[in-house]
Amino acid sequence: MLYMKGEQHETVVLFQILRHWRNFVSKYKRCNQNLLYKQLSRQRTKNRMHLRDGEGQTKMQH
Repeated sequence: MLYMKGEQHETVVLFQILRHWRNFVSKYKRCNQNLLYKQLSRQRTKNRMHLRDGEGQTKMQH
């Protein structure tokens, strides 16, 4: 019985967290979209740099 109660409590907590997260996302989505886009663009440029390094290494090996 205690184990079942614990599981139910965990699910309730998860649902509350999801509810808060959805409210947070809906509130701050417009503000954070630009920041997230900038971060993603930075990550893409970093990935491109890494890819270029990898290509250079493979060319050097050949």
